[in-house]
Amino acid sequence: MPKLSVITVCRNEETGIAKTAESIVHQTWQDFEWIVVDGASSDGTLDKLAPYAGRIGRLVSEPDSGIYNAMNKGIRLAQGEYLIFMNGGDAFHHPEVLEEVFSKNPDGDILYGDVSITTREKIITRKMPRRIISPLYFINSIIPHQSSFIKRKLFDQYGLYDESLRIASDCKHWIIFSLNSCKFQYLNKIISIMNGGGISLRRNDISSSEITSVISTYFHAGCQQFSSRVSNISEYRLFKMLPLLKIKERAGKTSYLLFGCIPVLYKFQNSL
Repeated sequence: MPKLSVITVCRNEETGIAKTAESIVHQTWQDFEWIVVDGASSDGTLDKLAPYAGRIGRLVSEPDSGIYNAMNKGIRLAQGEYLIFMNGGDAFHHPEVLEEVFSKNPDGDILYGDVSITTREKIITRKMPRRIISPLYFINSIIPHQSSFIKRKLFDQYGLYDESLRIASDCKHWIIFSLNSCKFQYLNKIISIMNGGGISLRRNDISSSEITSVISTYFHAGCQQFSSRVSNISEYRLFKMLPLLKIKERAGKTSYLLFGCIPVLYKFQNSL
């Protein structure tokens, strides 16, 4: 069984798929299978993938009902212990990423790292928190699937992605994993370069509605109001009014502030 399955979901990604493929085949650590799930592309995507046919373990090209339907197809095909979704237009940050991650024999249920997001104007590096302290983190944020390695068995235990959702199914799964005490292990490195023009950014109306629905399913309404985040700061409010707890992480120190201002605990974390 391979250690990792790299799953690439794409549709009409002629301009970006070669970048994705090159970042995969040039990894210095190659103990992985590569699965491509194409949504019956009508442009030159499959032609661009043809030179990599010898490295692609499975390629499926057929219509799908949405991105989570395509991702679930990839999960069903996957044989690896861990899965990562490196979709069309996205790429590993550098050729040594996988070697740096798996040479250390990680044992977390979910391994996650930082991500660089490209926009028309600039490249932004988004730092992930060193610890996922509570499932409540996922009310305010998510971990990009391009920078996370998820154990395959978690999808057997907790189900595949909810295909009735168009954007927020990954948010739902992060909450489910966290509520079930899955082990999140932070990797202090940039894992991927992510295209900043994804559907969740383009369709904020759908995203907000779906995320609100997911959150209301798993959390009491009094836990749902968060202030805007600055750096790695999360604030939990009681009944949308009283600041109950502020969690602030900076330079490896996590501060817990009761009522937003009274320090109750400090923790220092070493990078992995």
